[in-house]
Amino acid sequence: MIQRGGDDGIDKKNSIALNAGVGGLTFAGGLIGFLAKGSKPSLIAGSTMGGTLILSSFLISKKLLVGNILGSLFASMLSYTMGKKFMASKKIFPPGVLTLLGSLAVLVNLFEAVRAIGRANSDGDENKSDEKDS
Repeated sequence: MIQRGGDDGIDKKNSIALNAGVGGLTFAGGLIGFLAKGSKPSLIAGSTMGGTLILSSFLISKKLLVGNILGSLFASMLSYTMGKKFMASKKIFPPGVLTLLGSLAVLVNLFEAVRAIGRANSDGDENKSDEKDS
């Protein structure tokens, strides 16, 4: 599993806060949907997606690449689902806001994942050239 090394110039606090914030809003929205309308699908989807986004922020804080991959996967599912609801209802909150925040989370997580993979590959290339020089 790819684990991030030292400081690679990206402030991980941004993706940690973004994933935790979007996850918390999604979790709370599912709970509110259940309490207000008795919607079990809202509770299940909100707690699953929200909980997974919160989990991804924890994994990112532990410098594990799987956190960004999980975050981008579940944020894209959230964006797709809320985007469909936004197009049907034209309501800004919650579907419009969650679509926007989910899309932002996808971009940030993908950027960090690609950067970490590229960094891991370039570190591997440096190690191979060091071995050849010996």
